[in-house]
Amino acid sequence: MDIHKLEIFIDLSETLNYTETAERQFTTQGNISKQIIALEKEVGAPLFERAHRQITLNPLGKLLLPHAQEIVMQYQQMQQHLSEQLSQDSLVLMMLTIPTMANYHGFELITKFLKYHPEIDLQLKEGEGNALLPFLKGGQNHVIFARTFSRTMAECEMLLTEEDQFVAVLPKHHPLANEKKIALGDLSMEQFVALEEDTLIYQPMVDLCHEAGFDPQISFRSARI
Repeated sequence: MDIHKLEIFIDLSETLNYTETAERQFTTQGNISKQIIALEKEVGAPLFERAHRQITLNPLGKLLLPHAQEIVMQYQQMQQHLSEQLSQDSLVLMMLTIPTMANYHGFELITKFLKYHPEIDLQLKEGEGNALLPFLKGGQNHVIFARTFSRTMAECEMLLTEEDQFVAVLPKHHPLANEKKIALGDLSMEQFVALEEDTLIYQPMVDLCHEAGFDPQISFRSARI
């Protein structure tokens, strides 16, 4: 038996007015009449007394009404439970990552993970520095891909994918360009190009310069270099 027909039957039992039920069901009066007639054919007998443009439930309609209400209620509960279960089964993983993630081995690991777990919907978004930790704390299914220094991620569970290094990128004809290794203090008089202050890499670089005995002369800062 069609649930929609039962819903219309219940509504018409309340209003006892085809026009009002049509408005409540966002359809036409003719469609309401058609659905009720079809339901009565399924039942095998009329459900309403019709006289002088007025309708009332007949004894069979009164008998059917509580059963119809129970069926519709159970159907709605089933729909709700299914929706809740499907929502739980929808595995969404939110990941905030530094803009340069593609340069790291971690990107390959994530790609491989998704290959073996196609049921997971990965939602990827770029972020930097100070935005990462608040995002991580914002939900149980949140992950970040970030640069980490011992003090910045102490409260987080981490999986180390690789180790990075600080390097000095110098002009081709710079006196130190051909050196395999230089002391940071050798750059004390140089102009630095650095990432923005809100990245997790800026302050450690400054701290290393301070440990080498100088304040870096930063001539340009950018979110990406």
